[in-house]
This record gives sequence, structure tokens and C-alpha cells, in this order.
Amino acid sequence: LSQQLLQRDDDLTNFSSEKEFIIRHMIEGIIITDENQVIQSMNQSAKQYFNVHDTSTTNRSIHEVIRNTTIQAIITDTLSNQGIHETDLQLTHPKEIFLRIHSVCLLNKNQACMGVLLVCHDVTSLKQLENTRKNFVANVSHELKTPITLIKGFLETLLNGAKDNKKDCAEFLNIIHNHTHRLDLIINDLLSL
Repeated sequence: LSQQLLQRDDDLTNFSSEKEFIIRHMIEGIIITDENQVIQSMNQSAKQYFNVHDTSTTNRSIHEVIRNTTIQAIITDTLSNQGIHETDLQLTHPKEIFLRIHSVCLLNKNQACMGVLLVCHDVTSLKQLENTRKNFVANVSHELKTPITLIKGFLETLLNGAKDNKKDCAEFLNIIHNHTHRLDLIINDLLSL
């Protein structure tokens, strides 16, 4: 029995060490709090995201370590609603970073909430790609709308009687031709991109 107890103790110690090793080396930021919002664990990634320089964050209030009302609200909400939540958060200090935060209530065997697990994913590069895409679409829309608007305007003018005036008709058709050529070039550029 003594041998078995020692073996179980070793197994628990190894399991705890493995868990801490995994949490410590994860790319995602991990924060674990108890039901009183006291930090039980916080890995290095989370410290970097929230600009925490203290080496010891364990057994300190989340309000003391991370001065961010959104994080505090996420934890409070997760403790209250005992569900899984997803929130996007933009941090600006020391540099701009976008985080997608998943929070879940940690339940004990009686299904009572005994704390919160926050997993923070850095989605800054995704946000930058999204902004680039939005800018690209806006620029393309503008570049396409300009010649289309001009073509449409000159066609309406021709249809409303300008086609009978040979001089105006030739000038307007030439303008329409130039803008359809411009549209063709834009579309070829888009296909190349």
C-alpha cells in the first residue's frame, strides 16, 4: 500500500509537471483563475500579450495584474453564466495586437463553477489581412465604378438624342471606347493579381 501511494504521488507530480510544462510553452496565452478571480496560472504568452512584467502572478487578483476592464468583464460574465464565451479584444500597449479570447467556466464534480480558463489567440495577422482585403475591394470597386459611370452617362446622353448630332456622337463613342478599354485593362490586372 505504501508503495502504491508513493507511485500515485509520483504520477500526480509528473502529471502536474507535464501540465505546467505544456501551459508554459503554449503559443496561446493561458490564464486560469479561481472563482474569486485570483490567478492560479498564467503562461508567458499571456504575460507578453498583456504587458505583465512580474514573474509571480499566481495567487494575485486578476484586477491587480491585468488592468483591462474587458478581461475583467469576460471573467465575471463567464463565472455568472457558466458557459463558453468568445470575445475579440484589441490592445494598444505596448503595440497594437488583436486577441480572440475563449473563456470557459471550470466546473467541479458537482457542476459548480470553481474558476475560469481564458485562452488568448493572437489574430493580429488575420486582422491585418482582413483590412488589406477590405482596402483592396474598396479600391477595386472605385476603379471599376469610375469608367462604368462614365460609360453609362455617355450612353444615356446618346440615347436621349445626342446620337443625332454626328460630332457629339463620334466624341461620346470615342470616350466610351476609351473607358471600355480602361475597364479591360483593370480586369486583366485583377486577373493577374
